[in-house]
Amino acid sequence: MGRTMIDRKEFLKSALVLAGTGVGVASLIACGGDSGKGGTGGSNGGGTGGANGGNACDTNEPMEAIADNHPAGPHTLTVSAADVAAGANKTYSIQGSSGHDHSITISASQFGMLKAGASITVVATSGGGHTHSVSVACG
Repeated sequence: MGRTMIDRKEFLKSALVLAGTGVGVASLIACGGDSGKGGTGGSNGGGTGGANGGNACDTNEPMEAIADNHPAGPHTLTVSAADVAAGANKTYSIQGSSGHDHSITISASQFGMLKAGASITVVATSGGGHTHSVSVACG
């Protein structure tokens, strides 16, 4: 039986599901409106890189994914490597081209996890009667 090759985005999607975040495969496939860089994060503790005090985001620009995103008028998020390096609490709007807004806050502790190569998942504030799980990873 031959091996099936998957790309990094598909691998990270699978890792998110297996990590037990409660986000189903269908919602990840439907997200489609991430920041355009592709990929997803997993739950806290996933990912690789950043060994020996390095910053995983120095060599891998952060990737963001918004679960259950809207195909028409998707939300977007961009977390910069500079934000990760700064390591200070930061709140982001994820409105994108949607008619409603949500925000997420990434804590200094979570930025530290990203530097170490872990992935994080946070829940956006409620907007339009719903929320979204948002994942970020650097490696």
